[in-house]
Amino acid sequence: MQHAHNTARLKRTEFHDPSRMQVPSILPDAPEVRQDLAHFHDLMTAADYQVSDVLEWLAKNGLSDNTIVFVFGDHGTGMPRSKRWVYDSGIRVPLVIR
Repeated sequence: MQHAHNTARLKRTEFHDPSRMQVPSILPDAPEVRQDLAHFHDLMTAADYQVSDVLEWLAKNGLSDNTIVFVFGDHGTGMPRSKRWVYDSGIRVPLVIR
């Protein structure tokens, strides 16, 4: 239910097909893992829409040139070697500054 709410703006073609997910070698190639990875990528696509909304609002209100926008995330999903684990894969954090 939460996934459907968070991805309501995505077009049908923007959802990620679990069967096409690249499963990292440290994870079992199981349908449940593929589904989790696809959902995670769906949420990242939905986040793109939200960032776009903010950038559009800033431009519309003449604030783009006077605003620094930080977009960052946490360490990913709760999969093994992601967040909560002190491996390279668990300590990398996405960051975009505009």
